[in-house]
Amino acid sequence: MAKYEVLILGLEILIGKGALEVQILGDSQLILKQLSKEFKCNNEKFQKYLATAWELLTSFRKVFLVHIPRIHNEIANELAQIVSRYRIGLETLRKLASIHQILVPADEREALCVGKWEDNDWRKPIAEYLKNPSTPVDKNVKLQAINFIFMADELYKKGIDGSLSRCLSQDDKEIALGEVHKGICGAHQAGKKMKWVLYRNHVYWPSMIRDCIEYAKAFQECQKHGSIQQIPVSKLHSIIKPWPFRGWALDLIGLIHPPSSKHHKFILVAIDYFTKWVEAVPLIEVGQNEIIDFIVEHIIHRFGISQTLSTDQGTMFTGQRIKNFATSRNISMITSTPYYAQANGQVEWKRDREFLVNGPTLGKALSK
Repeated sequence: MAKYEVLILGLEILIGKGALEVQILGDSQLILKQLSKEFKCNNEKFQKYLATAWELLTSFRKVFLVHIPRIHNEIANELAQIVSRYRIGLETLRKLASIHQILVPADEREALCVGKWEDNDWRKPIAEYLKNPSTPVDKNVKLQAINFIFMADELYKKGIDGSLSRCLSQDDKEIALGEVHKGICGAHQAGKKMKWVLYRNHVYWPSMIRDCIEYAKAFQECQKHGSIQQIPVSKLHSIIKPWPFRGWALDLIGLIHPPSSKHHKFILVAIDYFTKWVEAVPLIEVGQNEIIDFIVEHIIHRFGISQTLSTDQGTMFTGQRIKNFATSRNISMITSTPYYAQANGQVEWKRDREFLVNGPTLGKALSK
């Protein structure tokens, strides 16, 4: 059936060009004998194709049917290799270019070769080395060039099975990714499946798998309609404190209105995770220097150097001075997640408990 379709398509092209004589070369005696009416066609599907071919042949003055052995049918073999991009010879591509110029009008032609490549194009050093192997290049380029072939101004990647994959530039890569993912035949598939589809279409560039995964992840429609991610945005830190004063939680209470008689507006609180021991000081202003002085006087001098200090993501706790101070004392600074910015509820829990049981004990710090 495929041979009949090719025959009919070729005859239609010749009729459109005004050809008066045609010579049909083929390695199938069955088709040639059916065209010459020596053999009868009993297949209903083939009868439709045969009738169409007979009707087209009546448009020519002379028709020659020539049978050639399959081993000598080089033209058909070359055309099949061009379609599949399998071991295409340079001379074959030149023949194709000449036929393309004859059959296709100038205003409908597509470029068979790309213009001058840019300097940042990954294909350029490999192609230049393949065109002129005597050019001094880096040894890595020589190793890469083993798996490539340069033909008719195009760079191809050689596959394990001998097939050739056309190497794409940056612009062509974006077009290929969009066509595979959201094009007519695209199914919004994952990155690895996209790479497999591109490989089946015989295209290649070095970062295919990474680009496919990033394109699928960043596509807006896939993010809207995809499954909800259950993974937290930032890394979670397990709080396990097997002995006292190993880890402290720092937090700030305020702005308190009205302020105390000494104009204290904030309370800086530190709570030990193991014993729930509280250290608190009133402050007029809150800065990194005040926090460092509090850690030194109320934690390090009294209970020793802590292993961890847990805070929220406030700028007074995440400043560069605080980080340098913690690094110099080998203290690990841990910040809570934006979803629950409190320092794991230590300060809030202690404040509420004290107000319910003993009255506003933390508030007494304001009177100091």
